[in-house]
Parts: sequence; C-alpha cells; structure tokens
Amino acid sequence: MFKHKNVLLILTLLFMPLVLIAITFVLFYHQYNVFPDSSKWCIWDCGWYNGMREHGYIYKAGQQNNLAFFPLFPLVWKLLSVGNIGIGIVNYCVFTLATFFLAIHYHIATKTIIVFMAVGLSFFFMIPYTESFFFLGSVLIMLGFNKNNYLYLVIGALIAIGTRSASMIFLLSFVVILLLAFMQQKKWHEIKIILFTMLTVFLVNVMVFAYQYQQTDRFFGFFEAHQYWDHHLRWPKLVHISWHKPVALTENFALLIGIFCKLILVTYFLNILCNKFKWSNPLSRIFIIEGNFSNADLFALLYLSGGTLFILLYQQESLASINRYVLSTPFYLILLHLLSIKKIQIKVKPIILLGLAVMLSFTISHSHIEHKFLMVLAITLTTTTVFLTLPNTTKFYKIVNNVTCFSGILLQGFLFHYFISGNWVG
Repeated sequence: MFKHKNVLLILTLLFMPLVLIAITFVLFYHQYNVFPDSSKWCIWDCGWYNGMREHGYIYKAGQQNNLAFFPLFPLVWKLLSVGNIGIGIVNYCVFTLATFFLAIHYHIATKTIIVFMAVGLSFFFMIPYTESFFFLGSVLIMLGFNKNNYLYLVIGALIAIGTRSASMIFLLSFVVILLLAFMQQKKWHEIKIILFTMLTVFLVNVMVFAYQYQQTDRFFGFFEAHQYWDHHLRWPKLVHISWHKPVALTENFALLIGIFCKLILVTYFLNILCNKFKWSNPLSRIFIIEGNFSNADLFALLYLSGGTLFILLYQQESLASINRYVLSTPFYLILLHLLSIKKIQIKVKPIILLGLAVMLSFTISHSHIEHKFLMVLAITLTTTTVFLTLPNTTKFYKIVNNVTCFSGILLQGFLFHYFISGNWVG
C-alpha cells in the first residue's frame, strides 16, 4: 500500500507540468498562431536573475538594481550553464524532490498533493524563478525541526535565505516558537535547536550582505534597492489593489489564506493560555485544534500569517507577488495537510463561513465592482479548498472536489499563458 501511494504521488508530480504546459501552448498558439520559444520563459524577475548570472551584482544609484535580489539561484544557474528551458526543468526537478521528501515524512495524502498542485500556483516551479529552491530550503528546515537534525537546518537555511529575502519573517516566526516553547516548558534540546536555527538564518543573511558588499561596496544595498520598488515599512491600508483581474483572484485568495492562518494561531495561543489558567476559549466554537502543533507546523502557519502581513506593511495597498509567496510554498501544503488529518477542524458551517468572508470582502477589497466580484470568487475558492481536504465520500463532495481542482488547473494554465505572453502574474 505504501509503495502504491508513492507511485500515485510520483505520477501526480510528473503529470501536472505536462497538463499545464499543454494548456498554455494551446492558448498561446490560439492567440498568436505560433508556439512560444524559450525567450518567453524569462521575463520580469527572471531578467534580474539572468543579469546576475551573467554580470553579478551591479549597483546603480538612484534607480532599481539587482541588489534587491539574493544570489543563490543565479549562481546555481551560472554553474549549470543551461538555458531558460533547462533551468525550468532543473527547478521542477528540485520541487519534485522536495515535495516527495515532505510527503513521505509527513505522510501527506496524494489527494492533498493534488489539491495543492491544482489550487496553488505550481507553474512557478517550472520557470526561471526562485520558488523551487526556496521550497526545498524551507522543507529542509521543517524536516530539521521534526528530526532534530542540525545539518538539515543549516543546509535548509543556506538554500532558503540564500535564495530569498525571507529572514525577517523567519526570525520573527522563530521568536514566537521560542516563546511558546518556554510557555509550554519544553525540554532544553528543543529550545536549543530553535536558537540554533535563528542564529543560522541570521548568519546566512549576513553572508549574503557580505557578498553584495564584496561586489558593490554597499553592505546594506539590499534595503536601499527596495526603496525604488516603493517597499518600505508603513501602515497598511484596508483597501488593496492588484494588477489585473485574473491575477487579483489568486492574490485575494492568498490574502485570505493569511487571514485564516492568523485566526488559527490566535485560537492556538488562547488554548495554551486558557489551559494554563483554567479558562474557556471563545474561539473553540469556531476552530478545534487537536493537541499541540509541532515546531514545523507552527513555522508553516507563522510564515503564512506573517508573510501576508509583511507584504501589507511593506507594500501598503499593493498585493503584488503575495500569490506566489503564499501559494507556491511548502507552508501552504502543510496547512492543507493539517486540515486533511483533522489536526485543525472548523466547526462553522461552510455557508456561514462564506457569508462572513463575503462581508469581510467589502472592507478589504478594492472599490471597483469587478474586484468585489473577484474577492467573492477568491472567498469561495478559499472555503471550498479548506473543506476539500476533509475526509468525505459523498457524491456532492466528489463533484465539488473535481470541479474545484479542474477549475484551478484551467486558471493556472491561463495564468501561465498570460505570463509567457509578457504580463505580470506574481
């Protein structure tokens, strides 16, 4: 049975890119009467990575420059000496390997992997972007937590932080995990591994800045560069904006996942306090959390919660890239897994949850009516995704499951086509 599950998992991971590429090629050919060439794979952020691969870091005063990006991915790309399609294949192999290890260790059901691949944004693992390497590094950190393996933690931090500037989110997540460890009076070896991970992430970040300094003589050039993308700390706005309609759907979806994780974490923290002082938790009428979360589980939920908050704090009203920073991560897969094994249970009926979320959309959605509509669609997608992972064998459930997964794959195929046509997607 275990081997049979592995075969299904491998077939799922191999089949999905073929489906998405087929849909994308059909849509592209229908619009342009020609199939896309390899140059279509490298646009937007890929241009920065390609420039770093060819020329390294270059500081340009008073304008956008590549110090805003971290170096590991372009260095690997340069070492492999492959083209746009080649590095896309490498990226997907890295993602497949990381997903397989995570699924085997966590005993993640193939059904949950299918939901993740269909409803998330898995096409980002096939292009010259950093998602796959960040995915692998994050998986190794979570496995290091669960296995108490320091080598996994070091390699994971090197890959994840060397690839993407997520150290602030990581460090704050570890601080919360550390505080909870003290509150729950965990053993010293569990606290020590959290402290070790925090130190490792910090040192890797310093190494990146030192590498940038070695090439440009600017140690904090990363922060300066981000000013030219209008990324700086400020109060977020209740309304938000997106680039265009199809992308807005996935960005609204990612934002709602972040809000959902915040509610789960608040419920969990209140459970700990209420158990300590013999109080009743009012949120237990909405969520039931069975037992305690592992450090890896907490890390996943804290990243999804903190990552969405950081984007709002640094981009104020813009949700640009929030979709892939949430949906194209192993943390989103862990959330789906926790729901599928009923570690997190929702007591509110779906129709009530949907109604409350629609009301929420009128406070955080953009004023244009089409964005209101897309927010409602995103809420529907969020609600159905949450309940898709719950065990059920009714005919209605199977219909909803199949329709949602099929619709998600079509949406990804359309967005993939939109991307290689030169449009911003995430």
